[in-house]
Amino acid sequence: MNSKVNFWAVVPAAGIGRRFDKKTPKQFHKINGQYIAEVTLNKLLDFPWIKEIVIPCDMDCDSWQNIKTKDESRIRFVCGGDERAQSVFNGLRALNGHANDSDWILVHDIVRPCVDIKDIEKLCGALKNSRSGAILGARVTETLKLGSKFNQVIETANRDNFWLAQTPQIFRYKLLKEALSFAFKNSISPTDESHAVEYFGETVSIVEGCSKNIKITEIKDLKIAESILNAEED
Repeated sequence: MNSKVNFWAVVPAAGIGRRFDKKTPKQFHKINGQYIAEVTLNKLLDFPWIKEIVIPCDMDCDSWQNIKTKDESRIRFVCGGDERAQSVFNGLRALNGHANDSDWILVHDIVRPCVDIKDIEKLCGALKNSRSGAILGARVTETLKLGSKFNQVIETANRDNFWLAQTPQIFRYKLLKEALSFAFKNSISPTDESHAVEYFGETVSIVEGCSKNIKITEIKDLKIAESILNAEED
């Protein structure tokens, strides 16, 4: 990797995921005998050039004590926020005095354990041609309809122009911090980091990733994730 800049990771993990399980956050469910959080974090720890992984989360949650990672010296827990964007911002603030303005911040969902290592490498490779940053995305392959509030079709969209945003998303440290701050000041709650950077007026590149990089949202996604990870091992 480029020795002139450092890479840091922020993995927001403060969400409860009430649609999934009202009692246990998604990251503390198991797939193939491992906690989702363990699978995700250990994949990121496979990259030695990530200096530190900051996890904005519920610091009072005892379940974190059960999470075993390959290199705990590169893991740091900080207080998360009520919304994803606030959690990411808290993670960035925790890097004050550590990260340089031009360093790259890799933001990844704790509940995306199926991300392909090669896709992360491809995403990082694309940064050579990007001033601000880039995201992983999957092309929309099904017919896309624009519907009304009455569930009536308004039009059929050109799916060639649509992507499903994934993570990791990687941006310069100073830019991402300023973009999120700008969004908050304008009462915008970004749904992802790219949203904030776009709103800030910067161009974001999309790198095509694997459609198997699913975000675990519902109980049924556990079985899908298990199948994907089993296929990786074959």
